[in-house]
Amino acid sequence: MYEDTPMRHVGDLFESLLYGDHPLGWEIIGARENIKRFRRSDFVRYLTRAYVASNVVVGIAGNFDIEWAKKTIARDFSGMRVGKNPARKKIVEKQTSPAVFVQNKKTDQTHFLLGVRTFDFFHKDRYALSVLSGILGGGMSSRLFLAVRERRGLAYSVHTGVDAYHDAGYLATQCGVQHNNLTKTIRVILDEYHRLCEELVSDRELLKVKEHIKGSLGMPRVF
Repeated sequence: MYEDTPMRHVGDLFESLLYGDHPLGWEIIGARENIKRFRRSDFVRYLTRAYVASNVVVGIAGNFDIEWAKKTIARDFSGMRVGKNPARKKIVEKQTSPAVFVQNKKTDQTHFLLGVRTFDFFHKDRYALSVLSGILGGGMSSRLFLAVRERRGLAYSVHTGVDAYHDAGYLATQCGVQHNNLTKTIRVILDEYHRLCEELVSDRELLKVKEHIKGSLGMPRVF
């Protein structure tokens, strides 16, 4: 299903390019050959290793009594297995030059992600990075939306986002374009990336993006 949805699948391909044969570069569901040979013992072993008290977060929301919530959580989770968190394979990033991955498939458009490595979700500049992402492609008045869609009509949808993990992260712009507009669109996006490196963002634009982020956080979301 995901492979039949290019705008969804391209994200998996991008992370595979970034992280290769590392858990961050793998498909969440796993490889077909692995799934076919799973046995009950594999699931039991995984459950024993990963589902321990120190690796669990309990989230509650709504109009509730705090003391009741504490007692209920203590009662319902007191029997959880105790143990160490599963070992996490550390990411080692060694990229020194641009990298490209292309998957050829018969589709109406070319879907692509263009991005850069950034930092993990503990980094002190993660909020500044979110603002930078908003300036580039965080809404209908963002630089890339105006440059790619409004002024040139190269794409209907273009946006920039940030993904941050425990010890790695990236900022990327995603777009779907007519095949013959791919090179032109990439040039426009790179021009905007370069402009951020060379020109200061105005106080007015900075305030606008911050207000947009605040509004997005405050708006209720329906899933």
